[in-house]
Parts: sequence; C-alpha cells; structure tokens
Amino acid sequence: MFHLPTSASAEDVRAVGKLNSSDWDRFRIITREIAEECVKTSPNTGWRFYTAIQQREVISLIKSKLATENIWIWESEEDIIRWKMMILVRDVIRANKTSNTISQTSKTGVEAGAGLGSTRRFDPIRDI
Repeated sequence: MFHLPTSASAEDVRAVGKLNSSDWDRFRIITREIAEECVKTSPNTGWRFYTAIQQREVISLIKSKLATENIWIWESEEDIIRWKMMILVRDVIRANKTSNTISQTSKTGVEAGAGLGSTRRFDPIRDI
C-alpha cells in the first residue's frame, strides 16, 4: 500500500487522486465538513488516535459523499483521504483552541475593566 508523507504537497496528493480542479475543490470542502464533525464528536483527538474502525467509517462516509457528486476515490487512492484528514483534524483542533483562548481572554478583560471603574475613588484633578 502506498503511503503519502505528511509533508506531501497538495499538488502531489491531487495527482495521486487523479482529481481535476473542481473535483479537488469539492474534495477539500467535503473533507473539511467531516473533519469539523469528527472534532465535535471527539475534541482534542488527532486523526492518528482514531481507531482503524473509526477511520474506515469516516473514509467510507467521505467516499459516499464524493460518489454522490460523481467523484470517485478508489481503494488504492484512499491514502489521500487519510492525508487530508490528518491535516484537517489537526487544524480544526488548533482553531478551536485558539478561539476558546481568545474568548476567555476577552471575557476576563471585560470583567477586569468593569471592576476597575466601580472601585475608583474620586480624584478632584481627574474628575473635574
């Protein structure tokens, strides 16, 4: 079985899958949607930590969605799905962590600012 290195370029992967540009775009959109669903189901679990059964189920789901659009990924080309899912699941997890950190920071900043304004004493120079 052929395995794509994680460092493979998108052009190389697209060539392995024999996808034209419009099929590649749909492949990217569908895999992104499913990667987001995977992260919702199993937050903080990278693709490599999914069991073989879970990976096969996800790959089958992706292939069936692509097939409804007449985009065929053969069993010998499934490595492009694994390659894409490894990258996408990682990216979605990172994006979620970043957005959670930003929202927590902004909430803390607002709460700290509100507390400051209510506890300041009268200053005749500043307040006149």
